[in-house]
Amino acid sequence: MKKVIILLKITLAIAALCSISLGVYLFMNADNEIAAPLTLWALITNTFIVVLLLGIHAMEKQVD
Repeated sequence: MKKVIILLKITLAIAALCSISLGVYLFMNADNEIAAPLTLWALITNTFIVVLLLGIHAMEKQVD
């Protein structure tokens, strides 16, 4: 079970990095109308991933 949790944390961390880089790229190229909603979507996705990571960390602390 620990290996699954570690793999899940690594996958979520990679997804958070991709979301951050997408948000930064869209923010730098925010001169068109499509970039603004996509930047918001990237930030919301990143927030959701961080909440998931914190929840997994809290559950791990309770189990240990």
